Amino acid sequence: MSVAGANQVDFGKSSSSADENRATTDIHQGTPIGACNNNAELRVYFQAIWAGIRESTYEGAWGGGQTTLVNAKLPSPIAVTSKGLTKASILQASIKN
Repeated sequence: MSVAGANQVDFGKSSSSADENRATTDIHQGTPIGACNNNAELRVYFQAIWAGIRESTYEGAWGGGQTTLVNAKLPSPIAVTSKGLTKASILQASIKN
């Protein structure tokens, strides 16, 4: 499977508000995850059942996970890179594939 989508997002910023009220429990079963960290700060990316890639954060406690950052084909492999946790590059299978 080729990775056809790559998106850069600011940490903690949403690029879509369509599913902000959906529960963090709406995770696609068997979703791959992508993660990155900077010391005690951790970001975990996963896919929701509506195809959206979401971000959960850990900075002493878990938070986030309700807002879609980007949409991807179900089920999509997820890879994340970052430098200093200021911006993340999220790679996933494009929803157009």
